[in-house]
Amino acid sequence: MKLIGKLQVIVTVWLLLFNCSMSFAAENSYQRLIIFGDDYSDTGNTYQLTHHVIPNPARYYQGRFSDGPAWDNYFAKMIGIESEDQDQFLNFAFGDSEIFRPVSKIVHDKESKRYLVPNLAMQIDRFTKKYHRFNSHDLAIIYIGSNDFIPFVRLKTDAFFKDLANQEAAQVNRIIKLGARNIIIFNVGDLTHTPYAYKIKKKTFLPLVNQYTDNLRQMIKGFNQQLAEDLKNKPVVKIYDLYQFEDNIFSAIDKGGYAYRFENKNYMLKASKPCYQNYEGDYQKIVGPVCDKPQEFFYYDDLHTTHFVNYLLAKDVYRWSNRKT
Repeated sequence: MKLIGKLQVIVTVWLLLFNCSMSFAAENSYQRLIIFGDDYSDTGNTYQLTHHVIPNPARYYQGRFSDGPAWDNYFAKMIGIESEDQDQFLNFAFGDSEIFRPVSKIVHDKESKRYLVPNLAMQIDRFTKKYHRFNSHDLAIIYIGSNDFIPFVRLKTDAFFKDLANQEAAQVNRIIKLGARNIIIFNVGDLTHTPYAYKIKKKTFLPLVNQYTDNLRQMIKGFNQQLAEDLKNKPVVKIYDLYQFEDNIFSAIDKGGYAYRFENKNYMLKASKPCYQNYEGDYQKIVGPVCDKPQEFFYYDDLHTTHFVNYLLAKDVYRWSNRKT
């Protein structure tokens, strides 16, 4: 009886360990990573759309709006997905993409051509046209919204961010109906830190500077709160707090620097100015010099992050998504 009892204990412990490992594997064994979004997640769609004109390959890395891999390239590797494998890594993100509307972009090459950048709904249309539905081992991520805020002149009423959040929530509900069961939604980061925002402030009369910054920050916070409210009763959806991620880093930069490790080396983020001096947002031409220490810069250009920050974001999303709630 003692031997049988011991065997029962051993088997019970083994089963517990096995179940735990199986549970962990089930949570992390995604077969496909499906991305909807804008510049920050675009891994070459805009580059292909504009026939290798935007973003300029002399200043931007392989069609990314950065000096290196996008955050989702790093994240894919962390969850065991090969971002070069189009059966595993399905990226529908486009630079300049918005939640509300498709964007018409003119490219000036040998002759001017107009291209239509799909909005969020159209990106999902592209997915459904080819793949029809999601499966239980898909991880779907929506990281979009910054471009809806960037034309700051639009921010006139509180109804703006409510309509924007409701529209994004409607698209989230849509992919749930299409079978998505593992969904991560990014809220909007604090755009007041961007070199683009500082440029706008410099062009604004001094008495309006603080009002401008406060209004933009409140609009983004309002959007993030509305989005969380719209999605709070959906257990298949997690909202990643990009706003807090960025603010944590900038708080450290303001105190002297944000220390981090990348590829077994220690670095310090110190600069909030852009590494590549592209203040006008011209992604077709070469418009300025590039810094010699991008590892110290949060922003690569007026809006987009360096690949060092892209890595930090991927690492934080990975750690957060695996955290037990």
